[in-house]
Amino acid sequence: MKRLQNEDNNDLLMMTAAVRIKQFIRTAAVFFFTANSNVYLGKRL
Repeated sequence: MKRLQNEDNNDLLMMTAAVRIKQFIRTAAVFFFTANSNVYLGKRL
């Protein structure tokens, strides 16, 4: 029983990690895109 509970906890940790990684990638993508836009606009001006 305890072993099963442990595996459930691991699954929960993996799910939480996956959500955090997705959020981080999304934030990084937005930041990267914004930075690129600023550089592009800077070159245009």
